[in-house]
Amino acid sequence: SGAGSPSWTVEKGAPCTVADPGAAKTTITCTDNGTYTVTLTGGRSSDTATVKVANAAPAITSAEGPRAAVSVGRRAVVRAEFTDAGSNDTHTCVVDWKDGGEPQPGKVTASGCRATHKYTKAGIRRPVITVTDDDGAKDSRTLPELVAYDRLAGPAFGTGIFTSPAGAYPAKPNLTGKAAFLFTAFYARGATTPVGQASLELGPARLQFRSTGSDWLVVTGSQAAYQGSGTVNGTGGYAFRITATQAPDSFRIRIWKK
Repeated sequence: SGAGSPSWTVEKGAPCTVADPGAAKTTITCTDNGTYTVTLTGGRSSDTATVKVANAAPAITSAEGPRAAVSVGRRAVVRAEFTDAGSNDTHTCVVDWKDGGEPQPGKVTASGCRATHKYTKAGIRRPVITVTDDDGAKDSRTLPELVAYDRLAGPAFGTGIFTSPAGAYPAKPNLTGKAAFLFTAFYARGATTPVGQASLELGPARLQFRSTGSDWLVVTGSQAAYQGSGTVNGTGGYAFRITATQAPDSFRIRIWKK
C-alpha cells in the first residue's frame, strides 16, 4: 500500500521553509525569488510541485536629513530605513543630492542606508534616496528640504510697500490692500545662525508681524531666502520665510503657525 503520513521536503539549497512538514495542507515561505521544487511523500507514493517566487521590491519606510541648516563645506547626513520581503536579497543605495552632480552611493547598514555629502554652493534642495536590491527592483523617497547656507554670502535686505493680492491672506481670501515690509539679515563672523529682523504691516487685515529669531539665510545669485520665528499681533509661536529677488525686484513672505 502507498498510504502513509504526509511529509513535505524542499529541494536542497532552496531558501524555503515549510510551516508544518507533516500536514497535507500547509504553507511554504521562501526568502528569495526563484523557481523551487517541493515534494510531498506519503508512504511509498510521492508527488512534486514547482513553486515560483517573484521578486519583491524593497520599500523605504522612513527617510530624514539634517534637522537644521548646514554650512557649505560641512557634512550633511541623510538616512533611510527600508524593508524587503526577500530577506536574502542584498542591497545598494544612492542619493541624488540635487546639486547638479551624479547620484552618489551611500552605505547600507543593518538599520538602512546612510549617506553623507558636502555642498559647495548654497541652496534649498530636496535630495532623493534610492534603494535597489540585487534583482534590480528599487524604491525611492524624496527628502524634505535640505538647506545649505554660505556664511560669506549676503547681507540681504529690503524695504518697501506693495499691494497684497487676493488670496494672499487665507483668513479673508478676497482681501487686498497695501502692505509695508522690512527685512535685513547677515551672518556675523563664525556664526551658524544669521543676525536679522523682519516685519510686515498689512493694514486692511490689521496684521502686524515682527520677527523674534533667525534660523538661516540662503543667498544664491540675486535671490535670498530668510527664515525664522516671530509674532503676529504680539502673539508668538509663528514661523516665517521671506523670499526676495533683485532685478527684477520681488518680495514674498509666508507666515505659519508652528
